[in-house]
Amino acid sequence: MKISAMLKELANGINPETGEMPDAESTANKPEAIRMLFALAEELSMNPEKQ
Repeated sequence: MKISAMLKELANGINPETGEMPDAESTANKPEAIRMLFALAEELSMNPEKQ
């Protein structure tokens, strides 16, 4: 799985390794982290050489 796909899964609340949702207290569930994950995924998908 490419890094951008993994980041999108995390941003959508899914652990890409297990397919499960992270704990409610997880940093991945914070709005700032979700925005960052989507931004990073978008950047990597626009620049595939960075993956």
